[in-house]
Amino acid sequence: MNWTLFDYLAFGGMVGVAGLIFTVAASRPHGFLYKLAASLAVGAAFLLVWAVLAVGALGEPGDPADLMYGLALLIGLVGGALVRLQPRGMVRVALAMAAAHAAIAGIALILGKHRTPVSSVFEVLAVNGLFVALFGGAAALFWLSARRDRIAAA
Repeated sequence: MNWTLFDYLAFGGMVGVAGLIFTVAASRPHGFLYKLAASLAVGAAFLLVWAVLAVGALGEPGDPADLMYGLALLIGLVGGALVRLQPRGMVRVALAMAAAHAAIAGIALILGKHRTPVSSVFEVLAVNGLFVALFGGAAALFWLSARRDRIAAA
Protein backbone atom coordinates (compact mmCIF):
# COMPACT_ATOMS: atom_id res chain seq x y z
CA MET A 1 0.00 0.00 0.00
CA ASN A 2 1.13 3.49 -0.74
CA TRP A 3 -0.16 5.56 2.17
CA THR A 4 0.00 9.33 2.18
CA LEU A 5 0.34 11.56 5.22
CA PHE A 6 -3.46 12.03 5.13
CA ASP A 7 -3.93 8.24 5.32
CA TYR A 8 -1.74 7.99 8.42
CA LEU A 9 -3.49 10.95 10.06
CA ALA A 10 -6.94 9.54 9.24
CA PHE A 11 -6.01 6.12 10.63
CA GLY A 12 -4.51 7.68 13.75
CA GLY A 13 -7.68 9.72 14.23
CA MET A 14 -9.80 6.60 13.83
CA VAL A 15 -7.76 4.74 16.44
CA GLY A 16 -7.93 7.72 18.80
CA VAL A 17 -11.70 8.16 18.47
CA ALA A 18 -12.34 4.41 18.83
CA GLY A 19 -10.09 4.32 21.89
CA LEU A 20 -11.83 7.31 23.45
CA ILE A 21 -15.30 5.87 22.85
CA PHE A 22 -14.29 2.50 24.25
CA THR A 23 -12.63 4.12 27.28
CA VAL A 24 -15.83 6.02 28.08
CA ALA A 25 -17.95 2.87 27.63
CA ALA A 26 -15.55 0.68 29.61
CA SER A 27 -15.56 3.13 32.52
CA ARG A 28 -19.26 2.42 33.08
CA PRO A 29 -20.01 0.44 36.26
CA HIS A 30 -21.04 -2.69 34.40
CA GLY A 31 -19.43 -6.08 34.12
CA PHE A 32 -17.54 -8.11 31.58
CA LEU A 33 -20.50 -8.66 29.22
CA TYR A 34 -21.04 -4.92 28.89
CA LYS A 35 -17.37 -4.35 28.10
CA LEU A 36 -17.45 -7.19 25.57
CA ALA A 37 -20.55 -5.67 23.93
CA ALA A 38 -18.91 -2.25 23.83
CA SER A 39 -15.76 -3.76 22.33
CA LEU A 40 -17.78 -5.49 19.63
CA ALA A 41 -19.78 -2.37 18.78
CA VAL A 42 -16.74 -0.05 18.73
CA GLY A 43 -14.71 -2.62 16.78
CA ALA A 44 -17.48 -3.01 14.21
CA ALA A 45 -17.77 0.77 13.82
CA PHE A 46 -13.99 1.02 13.41
CA LEU A 47 -14.01 -1.72 10.78
CA LEU A 48 -16.88 -0.01 8.96
CA VAL A 49 -15.11 3.36 8.78
CA TRP A 50 -11.88 1.71 7.70
CA ALA A 51 -13.60 -0.30 4.94
CA VAL A 52 -15.53 2.69 3.62
CA LEU A 53 -12.46 4.92 3.55
CA ALA A 54 -10.03 2.31 2.24
CA VAL A 55 -11.97 0.43 -0.40
CA GLY A 56 -15.52 1.74 -0.42
CA ALA A 57 -18.38 -0.45 0.72
CA LEU A 58 -20.87 0.06 -2.10
CA GLY A 59 -18.49 0.89 -4.92
CA GLU A 60 -15.24 2.72 -5.42
CA PRO A 61 -13.83 4.74 -2.51
CA GLY A 62 -15.64 8.07 -2.34
CA ASP A 63 -18.91 6.73 -3.78
CA PRO A 64 -21.69 9.01 -2.45
CA ALA A 65 -23.78 5.94 -1.59
CA ASP A 66 -21.26 5.15 1.15
CA LEU A 67 -22.50 8.23 3.01
CA MET A 68 -25.42 6.08 4.17
CA TYR A 69 -22.99 4.36 6.52
CA GLY A 70 -22.40 7.69 8.22
CA LEU A 71 -26.06 7.67 9.22
CA ALA A 72 -25.66 4.24 10.78
CA LEU A 73 -22.70 5.52 12.79
CA LEU A 74 -24.65 8.63 13.76
CA ILE A 75 -27.40 6.38 15.14
CA GLY A 76 -24.78 4.78 17.39
CA LEU A 77 -23.23 8.04 18.58
CA VAL A 78 -26.45 9.95 19.18
CA GLY A 79 -28.31 6.90 20.46
CA GLY A 80 -25.54 6.02 22.88
CA ALA A 81 -25.53 9.56 24.24
CA LEU A 82 -29.32 9.65 24.57
CA VAL A 83 -29.46 6.40 26.54
CA ARG A 84 -26.38 7.41 28.56
CA LEU A 85 -24.68 4.15 27.56
CA GLN A 86 -27.00 2.15 29.83
CA PRO A 87 -27.18 -1.52 28.79
CA ARG A 88 -30.96 -1.62 28.22
CA GLY A 89 -30.80 1.44 26.00
CA MET A 90 -27.72 0.19 24.19
CA VAL A 91 -29.65 -2.93 23.19
CA ARG A 92 -32.01 -0.68 21.20
CA VAL A 93 -29.16 1.42 19.81
CA ALA A 94 -27.24 -1.63 18.57
CA LEU A 95 -30.41 -3.12 17.08
CA ALA A 96 -31.11 0.18 15.32
CA MET A 97 -27.60 0.12 13.87
CA ALA A 98 -28.12 -3.46 12.68
CA ALA A 99 -31.45 -2.46 11.13
CA ALA A 100 -29.77 0.50 9.44
CA HIS A 101 -27.33 -1.87 7.75
CA ALA A 102 -30.15 -4.10 6.58
CA ALA A 103 -31.88 -1.02 5.16
CA ILE A 104 -28.66 0.14 3.49
CA ALA A 105 -28.37 -3.24 1.76
CA GLY A 106 -31.93 -2.93 0.46
CA ILE A 107 -31.43 0.66 -0.70
CA ALA A 108 -28.13 -0.26 -2.38
CA LEU A 109 -29.82 -3.04 -4.33
CA ILE A 110 -32.69 -0.74 -5.31
CA LEU A 111 -30.13 1.84 -6.50
CA GLY A 112 -28.44 -0.86 -8.60
CA LYS A 113 -25.13 -0.81 -6.74
CA HIS A 114 -24.81 -4.54 -7.46
CA ARG A 115 -24.57 -3.76 -11.19
CA THR A 116 -21.30 -1.84 -10.89
CA PRO A 117 -18.06 -3.51 -12.02
CA VAL A 118 -16.74 -3.58 -8.44
CA SER A 119 -19.74 -5.06 -6.64
CA SER A 120 -22.34 -7.82 -6.83
CA VAL A 121 -25.53 -8.80 -5.03
CA PHE A 122 -23.50 -11.23 -2.93
CA GLU A 123 -21.00 -8.53 -1.93
CA VAL A 124 -23.70 -6.00 -1.00
CA LEU A 125 -25.52 -8.59 1.10
CA ALA A 126 -22.34 -10.09 2.62
CA VAL A 127 -20.79 -6.78 3.66
CA ASN A 128 -24.00 -5.45 5.18
CA GLY A 129 -24.87 -8.87 6.62
CA LEU A 130 -21.53 -8.86 8.44
CA PHE A 131 -22.39 -5.55 10.11
CA VAL A 132 -25.94 -6.68 10.89
CA ALA A 133 -24.41 -9.70 12.64
CA LEU A 134 -21.78 -7.63 14.49
CA PHE A 135 -24.20 -5.00 15.77
CA GLY A 136 -26.82 -7.69 16.45
CA GLY A 137 -24.22 -9.58 18.49
CA ALA A 138 -23.44 -6.41 20.43
CA ALA A 139 -27.17 -5.98 21.10
CA ALA A 140 -27.38 -9.54 22.44
CA LEU A 141 -24.41 -8.94 24.74
CA PHE A 142 -25.86 -5.63 25.97
CA TRP A 143 -29.14 -7.48 26.66
CA LEU A 144 -27.29 -10.14 28.67
CA SER A 145 -25.49 -7.38 30.57
CA ALA A 146 -28.77 -5.61 31.35
CA ARG A 147 -30.30 -8.91 32.47
CA ARG A 148 -27.33 -9.59 34.76
CA ASP A 149 -27.67 -6.09 36.23
CA ARG A 150 -31.41 -6.64 36.91
CA ILE A 151 -30.71 -9.99 38.59
CA ALA A 152 -27.92 -8.48 40.70
CA ALA A 153 -30.21 -5.62 41.77
CA ALA A 154 -33.01 -7.98 42.82
